[in-house]
Amino acid sequence: MTRLGIALPAGGRRALAPNAHTLADAARAIETAGFDSAWAFDSIGRGFLLADPLTALAVAATVTRRIELGTGVLQVPLRNPVELAQRVLTTHLVSGKRLRLGVGAGSTAADFAALGLDFTARFSRLSASLGIMRRLWAGESVDGASLGPVWPAALGYHDSATSAASAPS
Repeated sequence: MTRLGIALPAGGRRALAPNAHTLADAARAIETAGFDSAWAFDSIGRGFLLADPLTALAVAATVTRRIELGTGVLQVPLRNPVELAQRVLTTHLVSGKRLRLGVGAGSTAADFAALGLDFTARFSRLSASLGIMRRLWAGESVDGASLGPVWPAALGYHDSATSAASAPS
């Protein structure tokens, strides 16, 4: 069966960046209209503000119960993998395990330049970061960092959290 999703308001050059109220209203409308999912985009340094995708989806999670919430596509190499693993897991838990994590290496050099990162290293950074994130979600320590020895497993999310890099469920 075909499933339909739609993007949350993204802001952009001509629109004001969405606030909590516009994001919440849009998420409610998406769910009420019968869509199966709501998606948030990721962009940094392109000359306009987009809401952070995980923050936008956390807002949407507080006012919806049924729809899946996804990133399309989260540019993993732009972020610290330990921090991102925590943010993804938090969003996954806050949403009631409805997060669908679309990830990518990034496609726009401006996003990397804005953060002082090497655009040409994005694929190796993606692979390394996903490896670190999966280990953290499995409850392992990586270079002294952990999400806590029992936190994901104690909450019953061990199995779903370790698969979060492909699609938390």
